[in-house]
Amino acid sequence: MLRLSPGAAALFQAHLDTALVRSATVNRLNFLTRAVLATGLAAPVSDAPASPPPHARRALQRNGQAAVVTSWRLLITATMLASALLAAVPVMPASAEAAGSLPANAHAGSTAGNWSCDRGFRRANNDCVAIVIPPDAYLNAYGDGWECNRGYRKLASACIAVKVPTHGYLSPSGDDWRCSRGFRKTGEACVKLFVPAHAYLDTAGEGWKCERGYRAAGDACEPVSVPANAFATDSPFGTGWQCDRGFQPDRGECVAVGVPENGLLSASGDGWKCARGFLASGQDCLPVDIPENAYLENSGSAWRCDRGYRKVAAGCEPFQVPANAHFNFTGDGWNCDSGYRRSLNQCVAGQ
Repeated sequence: MLRLSPGAAALFQAHLDTALVRSATVNRLNFLTRAVLATGLAAPVSDAPASPPPHARRALQRNGQAAVVTSWRLLITATMLASALLAAVPVMPASAEAAGSLPANAHAGSTAGNWSCDRGFRRANNDCVAIVIPPDAYLNAYGDGWECNRGYRKLASACIAVKVPTHGYLSPSGDDWRCSRGFRKTGEACVKLFVPAHAYLDTAGEGWKCERGYRAAGDACEPVSVPANAFATDSPFGTGWQCDRGFQPDRGECVAVGVPENGLLSASGDGWKCARGFLASGQDCLPVDIPENAYLENSGSAWRCDRGYRKVAAGCEPFQVPANAHFNFTGDGWNCDSGYRRSLNQCVAGQ
């Protein structure tokens, strides 16, 4: 349900009352005009003369009809009455703002009855009061409040200076501070960060990390014991070392990966796989036995029959394609041509 403010409701009611009065006046005038026009001698209301036209006077002289004179007098009287009534009806302004209902330092909104305060003023009930801007502040982008200058922060209705300690700097927002790289915030001060031997400042500059080959132990960096055929990592988790390629961890040491004949190191370097054309069997790589009319598939460890042959046990056997048929996509079967359907081992006409 639409709800109007008190000012908008009063404006709407005034317009409604005006429209009703003017409508009633026009209706009365129309009634009188129709009554006179029924005689066939009347002219439009806006063109009604002060005396009968020549043809009306001739009619009076010819017929002596006093009723015609009466009709013209009635029309003239009605015209004068209507003009007086319409002039007496007050015309309301288009909006309440035109009548002077806007408060000082405000401007009309986009719709009737709405208004907003000018820049530098704020709304307080039905008035616009000036915004009090404290020292070291400025009017905000909307013009309805204030913000502190850079280097100051808001406290109640004032702006107080941000106290930046030694080895500190203003934050990007400008209302706080941060410590410089190599210092840590402690209370209201910046305290120098202790970096132990074999360590370096982290990316943020507020902490430290141990160098490669060392691991944090309390406030120090201790060396990591790296076995033979291994190298140190910079990860703080795990053993801190990793075996070289071709070696794999075994009880704290790095032992060589046993690669069988026709085998090779895996991508990770800590295992093995068989070369193409060979298949793993225990710790050995055995050759893939490819039957006649077959080929090595993409994996390199299995085979597939040629097109037109079908896998049967360990070999490939040919198969017959009936009339009106063709090889399927994989080449190990057949489909009927368009316009034919499968019936047992043949293709017959019909869908």
